[in-house]
Amino acid sequence: MTIAAGFICKDGILICADREESSGTSKKAVEKIVTLHADPWNMTVATVGSGPAGDLAVKRLRQAFVRAFIPTQKTADLLAKHEQIIIDVLTKVHEDHIWKNPATDHAIKLIIGISFQDLRRQFLYLTDGNIPQLVETYCCAGYGEDLCTYFAERLYREGLTKDEMILLASFIFREVNASVQFCGKGVDMALLRNGELGLHIYPVGVESIQNGIPEFAKVVAGFWDNLKGLPDWVTSIDKALGAGESDTKP
Repeated sequence: MTIAAGFICKDGILICADREESSGTSKKAVEKIVTLHADPWNMTVATVGSGPAGDLAVKRLRQAFVRAFIPTQKTADLLAKHEQIIIDVLTKVHEDHIWKNPATDHAIKLIIGISFQDLRRQFLYLTDGNIPQLVETYCCAGYGEDLCTYFAERLYREGLTKDEMILLASFIFREVNASVQFCGKGVDMALLRNGELGLHIYPVGVESIQNGIPEFAKVVAGFWDNLKGLPDWVTSIDKALGAGESDTKP
């Protein structure tokens, strides 16, 4: 399994995924983010769930988008039908390999980022079955989804720059990977930049960012130690009742 997330920022779309894949009692590191560079459009996909079904879906999405775009046609034509392409591909994958075998756990979710460079239009989707749901801010999927969403709800805000977004995502994935079973083995990030080629940040780069972020417990330790969150009436309760008085009465 995995944890994956997508974030919209001021400079584009950031898609992240851990690398852990479990099979029985063994674990290995695999890349779960695939980016297709095909001027004038780019597509990045992160897969969650069944590895084989996810890989098949990504392969067929890539083939379908390549077939759908003819170099002589306008990018706007592909823009107009890109959602239907996703639906058609996922419907076929689910009909052939998932819906007809409910006892076999081949369920998948995809986080899909698409950038139409010359139109300066970008879209982020989280799939539910064969349906691509348009995301306006961020989305999380997989093991660790609850914790990822918890931090994102509190720390994400619209208008973050790519640098701020990469830093925030690095923190979130560090906390999720440290706390949730089946998440880990490093993190890949892919940034789809509006109107430009994408950028891939490999695990060694993400780890160097994470190492520079203070530990969460240490950051809040000073707050707890100084009781800064308590109003005066709480700290003066003993004075009002008489400190130690209740201990001396029979």
